Order: sequence, then C-alpha cells, then structure tokens
Amino acid sequence: TTTAAAAAAASKPKVALGRSWVEVNFGRFQRGDLVVVQEQGDVAPLALARWLVSFDELERQGRRGRAVELLHMRGDALWMLGGNQQVCAPTVSVESALAEHAARLTAQQREQQAAQQAAQREQRRRQRQERRGELPKLIKRRHKVLRQACDLQAEQAAGTLASPTPDQLDKIQRVPALQAEVAELEQELAALELRGDAESADEADPKHTEEADDGDNNDGDDDGDGDEKEKGKARTGREEEKHGKEKEEEEGEDLGDQEEKEE
Repeated sequence: TTTAAAAAAASKPKVALGRSWVEVNFGRFQRGDLVVVQEQGDVAPLALARWLVSFDELERQGRRGRAVELLHMRGDALWMLGGNQQVCAPTVSVESALAEHAARLTAQQREQQAAQQAAQREQRRRQRQERRGELPKLIKRRHKVLRQACDLQAEQAAGTLASPTPDQLDKIQRVPALQAEVAELEQELAALELRGDAESADEADPKHTEEADDGDNNDGDDDGDGDEKEKGKARTGREEEKHGKEKEEEEGEDLGDQEEKEE
C-alpha cells in the first residue's frame, strides 16, 4: 500500500511556486483555443493546434491522453502551397523592434525637415528673384522723381523760381530723403545680384550647394531672411505712401519731356 501510494504521488503533476505544471508551462487556456507547437531549441513554430481540453482538465488528467488536435504543421500540403520555405530567422526582441521603429521615425522626420527646409530656401530664392526684377524699375522711377526735385532746387537757387507752389516746395524738401532712398535701393540691388551670382555658382557645383545650405541652417540664415522681409515690408509701406505723389511727378515729367521735344 505504501509503495502504491508513493507511485501514485510520483505520477501526479508537480506544483511550482503555488501553480500546477500546466499553468507554469502553458498558462491558462480553454478548450478550443489555438496553440503554437514549438520544439525546444527551434526558433520557428513546428505546428498549429487546437486545445482539446482546458487547463484545469489537463491538470486533472495528467500527462495521459490527447491534449491537442493538429491543424497545420511544417511539411503538410498547406505548407507546400505556401512555398515550403524553412523558417530559420531568429525571433526579434521587443527592445530591438522598438529601437528599429524609433530609428525609422527619426529618419522620416529628418527627411520631412530637409524637404521643408529645401522648400523654404526655394521660396526665399524666388522672392529674391522677384525683388531683383522689381528694383531696377523702382530705381528708375526714383531717379526721375529725384531729377525733377533737383531741377526745382536748382531753379530756386538760381532765382528763376521766384514763387514756388506748395507741391514744388515739398519736392525740394524731399531731395535728401530721395537721395538716401535711391542709394539704399541701389545697395539692395547690388547685394541681390551678388547673391544671385553665388547661387548660380552653387547650382554648377552641387557639393558646394549642400555645404552652403548647411551653413545657412547653422548660421541663422532664416533670421537674415526675416530681416530682409521686414525691410521689404517697410519699403513697401513707403512706396504705397508715395505712390500718389509719384503719379503727379511722372505726369509733370511727361509734360516737361513734351516741352523739350517741342523746343
């Protein structure tokens, strides 16, 4: 009796840390749940099966009888239809998968940032080209206005303009401001032409272009462009303010040109 009791006790499932051998090895499951069959030491699953018993039933019946029903296994007809490739790649850890995902996101963010910076540089380049095309016309108009004002100033100094009108006096008083404005516009045009020549040279040398782009990003080129935008806005405001006066001055100049032609 003692020997039979000892043998029966040895055949019973062992309990580890307060849990049965079923829960330790397979966890908790119910009848009909799917389970992957994997051989010890193999990195790839061997078969796909369905539990025929629940975890508590397997615990009661012990290591006897059928526990799973094989549904699909390596080497069967379904496996042959799938290309019968042996799965031998090692499993990927969660840490390595997360690191790979983070690296991929970082690369995408860098690509998007580079694309945005390239678009911003292209937009600023187009704005500089447009400004470069507008400046000669604006300088020419300012020179006309300045020439008229200087002629009036010379006539007043010579005494031929004895009683100037308020509009003529205003033009004479604006001579210093017009001279400063013309000098500023000419300086801006020279700077834009110099930068345009540098950009043309960069297009011929792509490597130099990349280095220049990096230098612009590191040296705060955006701040410089922001200052240029603010100056452009201020100039635009002054131009709109003087637009009405320019029309009158250009009309007066046209009349003067007609008188010269008649003479």
